[in-house]
Amino acid sequence: MKEKHRSSPEIRILLAEDNHNWQQLVDRIVTELGGTLVLTVDTLEEALAAIVLMEKLQIDLAILGGNLGAFEEGNPDAVAMLEAMAVHAPTVKTVGLSGDTIPGADVDLGKQNVDQLETTIFELFTEPETTQE
Repeated sequence: MKEKHRSSPEIRILLAEDNHNWQQLVDRIVTELGGTLVLTVDTLEEALAAIVLMEKLQIDLAILGGNLGAFEEGNPDAVAMLEAMAVHAPTVKTVGLSGDTIPGADVDLGKQNVDQLETTIFELFTEPETTQE
């Protein structure tokens, strides 16, 4: 038996990242995947306001940077976003994309593994289909 993936549906994504270069890189990866980067926020205040609107915006996935602004140990901005999402958007999947760990994200990918972002998103939204050969 061989495992193959069904084509992915259009995935609507919110990106919380304050670095313009990382924003561009993620946008390119999302576009190559066939997804839509619906909204990019670069401050915690913007992120928290967007989280309340996730259902209305039909967001499927949030890609979270650890800190939106000055570096702080433990990624407090990501923690605050995940806590708000647990209340306002509990079904939205999350990928942590930070130089530090983001506990609580569905997948804590880390910026060092950004080359795996496309595969990670694809796998979050597709189910393997088993076929006979």
